[in-house]
Amino acid sequence: MTRLLLGSTAIPAESREQMEAVFRLLKLASFYARETAKCLDASAFFAANVMGAAMLETLLLVMCIMNEGRVRSTNTWRNVLKGKGKPFLKVLGRADLEKVLQIGSELSWFSNADLPKLFQEHVVKHFGQEASSVICNAMPKGGGRLPADVARDARNKLHPAKSIREPFELSDSTGMVATLCLLLALSSVVQQNLDSRTS
Repeated sequence: MTRLLLGSTAIPAESREQMEAVFRLLKLASFYARETAKCLDASAFFAANVMGAAMLETLLLVMCIMNEGRVRSTNTWRNVLKGKGKPFLKVLGRADLEKVLQIGSELSWFSNADLPKLFQEHVVKHFGQEASSVICNAMPKGGGRLPADVARDARNKLHPAKSIREPFELSDSTGMVATLCLLLALSSVVQQNLDSRTS
């Protein structure tokens, strides 16, 4: 069915290409979600952060494709990615996590709530009421993309050459904080998307 739909001449070539990209990215996001869950089950927090950050980046890329007109209007698109008048997917393919976070921030894709309800519910479910209170109080406040930046920074600090320039403590606690920030960022994007659909 998907092949039939994508092969239709009634759909412009660029739209077919974008639809194919969305399907590929959603399949990839699903893979990253499964890998993140495996890492969390094994308490491999830095690995969960790396896989989860890839999932966040993938989902933001899908959101970019689904919102091409709005994305093209962002400062990040015009001035940082220099995408004005160029093929959308070609320019988007050059974007890294930092750039899609900037686009998402400009387009208010992150909830401004300190702790989205979705995140709080999952923390209680997985850690219990008492532990969740401690965890939620330790999370960065202010909403927006701050938790995503914390998770991205932790992921980037795992690069060996970066550790020469900036020593970084690799401990279970820093890995857990980075992963919780990542999960907070994912919850923020999902919560904001749900809220925008109901308003």
